[in-house]
Amino acid sequence: MSDKLAGHPERRKAHQSNHGDSVVPYDVRQWADQPLYMLVAIWCSLQKRWISRQEIANEFNIDKRRASFLISYILKKKERIQCKTRITSRQAPWFCQHEVLIEQVSLEEDKSELPANALVRGARRRRVGNASAEDWRWLLTRTPPAKQ
Repeated sequence: MSDKLAGHPERRKAHQSNHGDSVVPYDVRQWADQPLYMLVAIWCSLQKRWISRQEIANEFNIDKRRASFLISYILKKKERIQCKTRITSRQAPWFCQHEVLIEQVSLEEDKSELPANALVRGARRRRVGNASAEDWRWLLTRTPPAKQ
C-alpha cells in the first residue's frame, strides 16, 4: 500500500464468502458503494497511465490472482468501461505482463441494455435446450411420420 493511504485505508468486506477483504484507496472512497471492479476501474482511470495487476493488488490490498480476475472482468464490461490492454515484457523476454489503460468509466448503469426476456433474480427458466419458441411450436404441432 502506498504511504498516502497508510492513515486512511478503509477496509471493505467482500460480499462473497470466498473473497477476502480489500482496502478502498483514499482516491476512490467517495464511490465505496460501487462493486470492487468499478472501484478498480475508477482508480485506474484517475491514474491516467498503464496499470499492472501488481499495482492493483498493492493499492487494494488483494492478491495478484484476484487482481488478474478483476482486470479480465473489467475488459468484458465494454458497455460501462472503455479501456485498452497491452502486453509488455519485463526483466526477461519470456516474462510477459498485461497492463490496462482505463480511458473512461460510466457510473450510470444503462437499464435499457437489459434484454426484454432477462431473468429476474431467483426466477427459473423452464425451457430445455437451445431451440427458439417458434421451433418448439413447430415441433409440437407437426404430425409424426407414418410408421412403415
